[in-house]
Amino acid sequence: MANTESLEAPLLDQNVAQPEVPHNEALVIVDSAVAGQLTIDINDNVNYTLDDTSLTYPQEWQYGTLIITNTGIANTGVVSVIVPDSKIMRYVLVNDSSSGLGVQLITATGTGITVPDGSIYQMLSDGIDIRRIN
Repeated sequence: MANTESLEAPLLDQNVAQPEVPHNEALVIVDSAVAGQLTIDINDNVNYTLDDTSLTYPQEWQYGTLIITNTGIANTGVVSVIVPDSKIMRYVLVNDSSSGLGVQLITATGTGITVPDGSIYQMLSDGIDIRRIN
């Protein structure tokens, strides 16, 4: 089955026996990209990679808003939230850790942007690098 270029939402094939299945998956992905929120609790100093291998949708990288919390430890360092390479997506990252934690949104092999605690940044992953939208 073919997918859309950016969000990888499934497109209907000709003669699909159950067209509601890929259609509904596609709608859930679009809904998540536009209005969905994924909360990630960073409870240690380990970087976090957004999932792109799950067979359930939406996958983590398909959420348009990422809310980062830090309930487990006091941390004043910087941790990375890693967007898989080749994923083109616009993100709003909310750093809601309230412990001084900096969060860097970065691709696996490119560059990224650090979001200070208490800040909200809008960013774009072009599949290689993360750029801030001002």
